[in-house]
Amino acid sequence: YEINARWQALNFVVGRREVIDPVSLRPIAGIPLATRAELETFLRYAAGVELAVAQEYLTAAYSLKAPDGLPDVLADDIRAAHSELMRVAIGEMRHLRAVNDVLRGLADPGTFRPALQVASKIPGVDPGSTRPVQPRPATLSVIDEFISIEAPSVSVDSVYARILATFERDGPHDLEQSIRTIMAEGEDHYETFLAIREWLGRHPNESDFLRAVRPPP
Repeated sequence: YEINARWQALNFVVGRREVIDPVSLRPIAGIPLATRAELETFLRYAAGVELAVAQEYLTAAYSLKAPDGLPDVLADDIRAAHSELMRVAIGEMRHLRAVNDVLRGLADPGTFRPALQVASKIPGVDPGSTRPVQPRPATLSVIDEFISIEAPSVSVDSVYARILATFERDGPHDLEQSIRTIMAEGEDHYETFLAIREWLGRHPNESDFLRAVRPPP
């Protein structure tokens, strides 16, 4: 009843995020791919990247100490960081499913092969660059790198921009919407890593929140 009565005064959702301030839509610039084969190659690489970053995020999540027995502020920050890292990793697994659904939608009947190969390299911070997959503890520098990976129009987003531009040109538009959803959720992951960086950054001694890399025997 309240929504019906006050819909003009309530906030609204754009890109799966509640919006309070005026909206400035960000144009997504990408060069369409030339052939269907090139599009499939990009989609399979994108699926491999989703698997690879999920592994990196899970490694970071389990590198955090168990919060039990730690000071309250530190324990709360570790719980929040671990929960959000797990949520983002699960989100990457959903993206893997979404990319495979797109590949299925493009495939001729009986020819679909799921993309389950983990990428050995993922897009780097600089446009056009790549770096090896490196599962590492959740140091502040690693969280900064995760922020760069998920930043809008940078890194992984640039791969999807070309896929999206191809569907915008050629259709089908239901598959275009699937790619838009993945990219919108990537922006949510970017905001999440900014929050994780703030929580863990309150503790300048990283050994306060990280497990020992090589625990004593």
